[in-house]
Amino acid sequence: MKPSTFEVVPRRRRITVFKVGKLWVFKQFFDNKEIFKALLAYYNQDNYRFEFKTTGERNNALKILERNGFDYELVEDLQGYLVKLPKVQQVCTDPEEFRGYERDGE
Repeated sequence: MKPSTFEVVPRRRRITVFKVGKLWVFKQFFDNKEIFKALLAYYNQDNYRFEFKTTGERNNALKILERNGFDYELVEDLQGYLVKLPKVQQVCTDPEEFRGYERDGE
């Protein structure tokens, strides 16, 4: 009697693509250099992210990602992803407050 078997579908990696102003952006490190090369035209070296100015550019990139085993989520409403910091934040300027904090092994 042959044991029952079933196919395990490999888990796909997920990328979240955000709409920031007029741009669609995401950050991702690709182990596969071919994927990076295919998306290189959209890479912003200063911000270390991929940026798409048009929905056509974005859709093109999403097709490349899908063909290479990635799922994606498009996020237009950033409300659940942003942290709002106060404009004025109290900063510690007294070195005495840091006493007692030592590096490991010292």
